[in-house]
Amino acid sequence: MVLAARENDVESVDYLVKAGADVNQVTEYGWTPLLTATNNRHYKLGTFLLEHGADPNLANKGRWTPLYLATDNRNIEGGDYPVR
Repeated sequence: MVLAARENDVESVDYLVKAGADVNQVTEYGWTPLLTATNNRHYKLGTFLLEHGADPNLANKGRWTPLYLATDNRNIEGGDYPVR
């Protein structure tokens, strides 16, 4: 799911979620689908992940959270950012 999130492949993420995949899957470096989507500025996908149970408080091994990544990217536009 992390790879699909990186590519903003909403269709694949939706398929995986419906198939029961873990939306909080963690890579060996601590990246989750939500962190990956946020880091790549795919905020609508991030919203989808949150709506399906993604934990916005999970951080990667560098202790970066989705909120940190969005503000570091300086790309919070008009309420597009998924973490509330």
